[in-house]
Amino acid sequence: MRATVWLLIVLLGTAGCAALPPGPALTVFAASSLAGPLEELGALHELRGRQAVRLHAGASGTLGRQLREGAPADVFISADERVFDSLAASGVIDPASRTIIATNRLALVIPAQSPPAPTADILANVALRIGVGDPDVVPVGRYAREWLEAHGVWSLLLTQRRLVLAPSAQAVLAHVRAGATDAAVVFRSDAVTARDLRVIEEVAVEATSPIRYVGGVVSASRSRQAATIYLDILAGPEGQRVLADAGFLPREPDRR
Repeated sequence: MRATVWLLIVLLGTAGCAALPPGPALTVFAASSLAGPLEELGALHELRGRQAVRLHAGASGTLGRQLREGAPADVFISADERVFDSLAASGVIDPASRTIIATNRLALVIPAQSPPAPTADILANVALRIGVGDPDVVPVGRYAREWLEAHGVWSLLLTQRRLVLAPSAQAVLAHVRAGATDAAVVFRSDAVTARDLRVIEEVAVEATSPIRYVGGVVSASRSRQAATIYLDILAGPEGQRVLADAGFLPREPDRR
């Protein structure tokens, strides 16, 4: 399933951002796990007079392929640095605009009504099905594979046919909520804001590759200044507050 969500939100400035009159709508391609906070930012600032933003949210790899094929957009925010850096290296994204928006970590969750159990017991129980993202399609799946490989169980779980691979972070959540899986490996931001899920473990950040959300301006954008301001808003105090409320971890300085 290609999970894409179209949202019409209004981009507005914050203190410290240069003022621009409303112009053509910005098209923002963003990882699906960011859809909630980006929608909230739009709702908070709806009446402040910036141009509209058309948010196209989906799997980072899928969005990256669409951009490479010429899909029109102004901003790209990826949950997979490799996808972003590949686009920047090929000139699709302006590498000088690279901005870390937020960080994240994994969490192991079960339905809230299920009895709690230690991580080791969940991984060892052959009767339980575990939802993960498809590591060949979506970043949350690649990070989940790293964590499960560190536990020495990824190949075993595949052999036992206990893993349910999903094409997006939202699909992983939908499966565990619907009872199609007994547990799931999801982003912390999705886990801590979900009242119908119980967090069994927040995975240590050291247990996977760094999970960073990286944004940049699409080189072919005709609204580069507005796109830059949009990224500044997300990286600034108001954007960071909304992202933190949504369960994301603080952004890091980009040392490149």
